Amino acid sequence: MSLQILVRKQWSEKALRQSREDPGRKSGSVAGSYIADLCALGKSVILCDFCSPSFNPRRAGYEQWRRDLLVRGRCDDCKEQFPGGHGRMFVPEALHVAVNDEWGRGRRGRRALA
Repeated sequence: MSLQILVRKQWSEKALRQSREDPGRKSGSVAGSYIADLCALGKSVILCDFCSPSFNPRRAGYEQWRRDLLVRGRCDDCKEQFPGGHGRMFVPEALHVAVNDEWGRGRRGRRALA
């Protein structure tokens, strides 16, 4: 049995945040297939204002998550940081039922509750 020496490293807050961030799609792969994989897994999709018109959330069973909140991160399509921190986040429609969010449901769901 060999002797192992463990050295404790000092991690900064920035390094911890970057380690938890998803690396995104691999270079050379198509952005549409990566977004389709995210939708198949039921994960959130974050897109910038330039890339969001190419994504059809209704076809994928997604909807935009609360337009009044600020979304920060990288675009899943073009892999760029949002200018000014503004982006659009799309979540599965089933998420609103799971968190019991009555205002996040679609137009018909809000009318039925009123």
